[in-house]
Amino acid sequence: MSTSRANLIQSAVNFLRDPAVQNAPLQKRVSFLESKGLTSEEIEEALKQAKGGTPASQTEGSQAAVVTAAAPPGQQVVYAVPPPVPRMDWRDYFIAAVIIGGVGYAIIAVIKASNFTLSRNTHTSLKYVAPLLGTPTAAELERDKRALTSQFDTATETLDTVKSDTQVARKHVEEQSAVIKQSLENLDTLLKAVKDNDEKREVAIKSLKEEIDAIKDLLPKLLEKSKESQSQQMNDLQQELKSLKSLLLNRGSVAVQAPGSATKRTSNITSIPQKGATVSIPSWQMKENNGIGGGSKPTEQEDEMNYAAAGTNGALTENTVE
Repeated sequence: MSTSRANLIQSAVNFLRDPAVQNAPLQKRVSFLESKGLTSEEIEEALKQAKGGTPASQTEGSQAAVVTAAAPPGQQVVYAVPPPVPRMDWRDYFIAAVIIGGVGYAIIAVIKASNFTLSRNTHTSLKYVAPLLGTPTAAELERDKRALTSQFDTATETLDTVKSDTQVARKHVEEQSAVIKQSLENLDTLLKAVKDNDEKREVAIKSLKEEIDAIKDLLPKLLEKSKESQSQQMNDLQQELKSLKSLLLNRGSVAVQAPGSATKRTSNITSIPQKGATVSIPSWQMKENNGIGGGSKPTEQEDEMNYAAAGTNGALTENTVE
């Protein structure tokens, strides 16, 4: 171990043996020694030597010792060890007692000197303060009691009023809460109904749209079928008109034929209509109609035309007979 490190350990031992330092916590002493550059082994060695019990004379003589901290080569930092706190002996205690006694005697003398002045001022003060500090009478106590009772009654009434108002406000709030709750339920029901109606309307609109699309698809077909039906009906009507025209032509040719013999004309007449009698179509005309119509039932227009033709034929036959 070098001489500088040995001196550093000796300085640490002297520092640890100082009575003022011994009262400090061990951790704080170790931290201080570490800050001075000592290693853990050196601190342990210093603690062992400090516990060894070196005489106090050596401790007092080491106050001027210096501690050399570890530093880079060629440079040393010197720290001075703080001087120990001076001890107090019986002389110090005696001097302190004398000083305290003198100060106390001076205070007592000053108080005695001003005792008369204080007594006179105190008497004057008690003259005005005594009534305030005196014992209250029974009437005053009763009056104070009534005042306190009145205040308590007023406070009780106020609390009752506040309680009643609070209950009324609470009841009103509960009613408002119930109304709001009912309104929210109604609103929820209404919104649900509106939603259902919207869904139904959407379904109806969708169905209507499908029907419209179907009608759009069927409309050209219906128009085509209607056109074909109308064309067929027109053709049938034209055929019927042609048949009626040929029938009328045949009937007119029969009516205007020259008379052959009375027997032949009479045989061709099935019946002569009398005045007021109903005119009927002859059987031979019925046969012709059946032959022309192809065995189909005559229509209402054909019946009317046949009736008119039969009347004309009967009139012509009557004129011929005359």
